Amino acid sequence: MSATTNFRKCIKRNNNILMEGALGERLKREYGLTFDEHVAMAKLIYDEKGAVALANLWNEYIDIARKYKLPFIATTPTRRANYERVQCADCPDSIIADNVNFLRNMQKNSGIEMYVGGLMGCKGRFPLCRNYASII
Repeated sequence: MSATTNFRKCIKRNNNILMEGALGERLKREYGLTFDEHVAMAKLIYDEKGAVALANLWNEYIDIARKYKLPFIATTPTRRANYERVQCADCPDSIIADNVNFLRNMQKNSGIEMYVGGLMGCKGRFPLCRNYASII
């Protein structure tokens, strides 16, 4: 069964699904992190402090989902990672896939019903987006 089919079934059978919110605010206020001027939070996975902070926050949501027996959806912090911004930020073209893989590893170790959503930049182009869609 595909991930899409599983997610559709999840939506049909659950009145409530937990999703993270305001990660950026928490990362700034609780961890003192600053974001890249071009790709914002997308680059955090490449920095040890950023990766630990993201993992900590998502693990808090995983714990809540486990406690209340809720499915959980987490999305990559890559909304601003379009092709032009990625080039300006001197990031690898795989930044979206790298973020998806980071979350996939968390999903694999979560022990809960967890779904991963990959966000792509909302403007411009991303020539490899077909490859990214296949891993989500």
